[in-house]
Amino acid sequence: MADEVNFIDLIALSKIGPDTTSDKYGGLINSSFFDAANILGGLSIKHLVSLSNPIAVTEVGKQFIDEANAKAKTDFDPLDLTILTQIKTGKKSVEELGAAVSVRPRDLALHLFKLTQQGYTTYEFRSGIITLMLTEKGFAQASSGVMPRPSPPQPPAQPAQSPPQPSSPTVPMQTQPTPSQPAAPAIPTPMPTAPTPPVPAASAQASAAQPAQPAEQKSLTPQEVEKKIKAAKMRQRIIVVLVVIIVILAIIAIAKYA
Repeated sequence: MADEVNFIDLIALSKIGPDTTSDKYGGLINSSFFDAANILGGLSIKHLVSLSNPIAVTEVGKQFIDEANAKAKTDFDPLDLTILTQIKTGKKSVEELGAAVSVRPRDLALHLFKLTQQGYTTYEFRSGIITLMLTEKGFAQASSGVMPRPSPPQPPAQPAQSPPQPSSPTVPMQTQPTPSQPAAPAIPTPMPTAPTPPVPAASAQASAAQPAQPAEQKSLTPQEVEKKIKAAKMRQRIIVVLVVIIVILAIIAIAKYA
């Protein structure tokens, strides 16, 4: 039953819309009500339509249309050239053309639909009959008798690539310097002092006669002066280290609670 479908059936199916009714179908195919009823009856026998109101295309009919649309996207082949040549020689009806090329009606229907969609042929549907004609493109192709070059395969569509997003610079983690413990001040080691030489009696009396000198004005030995200088420097260093530690701790506290 599937092999009996032909080009007339395919074109008749393509004219049926979602709201097509039987009484309006004849005007869509330039045919009388009687001719339109005969065509609809043939489509129903072949299970391509359901004669409801409006007319409904069955799943078989939809598959036939989908197959024809897929065939229309294929390349021109030798059978297409043969069909064009036969139409050029005068085979303008579907029946005459089918007998000339010796192919099944279904295959002929798919090739004719393909040639129509690709602009090689056209047709006139009137009074339930289709008359085939060549277009200027089809006539030139049939006259040349040469197969056209197949169209190059289309590369698969590449998905659109989004522009690379700028990566955020990696901020190195800053380690807080570990506050160093202040060094314990060095305890100066007392240097042994030389024994005081005995003072003569006259000198002792003179010294007694002079007023006592304040302790601060006592003369210091070079070793004692050097010790005092070192002790002063050590105190300054300790003070600086303590100030640095306090500043670092303050910065850490501010950064933590900011």
